[in-house]
Amino acid sequence: MDTIYLTDLRLEATLGVPAWERALPQPVRLDLELEVELAAAGASDDVADTVDYAAVTERLRAVAADGEYRLLEALAERLAATVLGEFPVAAARLRLDKSGAVPGCGPTGVAIRREAG
Repeated sequence: MDTIYLTDLRLEATLGVPAWERALPQPVRLDLELEVELAAAGASDDVADTVDYAAVTERLRAVAADGEYRLLEALAERLAATVLGEFPVAAARLRLDKSGAVPGCGPTGVAIRREAG
C-alpha cells in the first residue's frame, strides 16, 4: 500500500468541553496519511486514478466547520469516517493538534488510524 499525506492542514472547529470554549471556532492542525494504491495513477498520470488532495482538504474543512464537538477524539473520528466513506482509500491515519489545550504544554492532541470497511 502507498501513502498520500497532507501535513499541517489548518482547520477551524467549534470544539471544547466547557461551553465558553465552544463559543467561537478554534484552530486545529491536521496531519493526514491515506493508504492507497498509487500504481495506476503513476502509470496513467491521471488524477482520476488517485485521490484528489484538494477535494479531501475541502471536505475535511467543511466537516470540521459544520459540527460542534466537545472532544478532539470525536472530531478525529468524524474526519476519519468522512475520508473512508467518501474517498477510495484503504485506511486513514490522522493526528489532530489543539495547541494551547493544556497550559504550559506544547502541541496536544490525538492520533488515530482507521481502516475502510
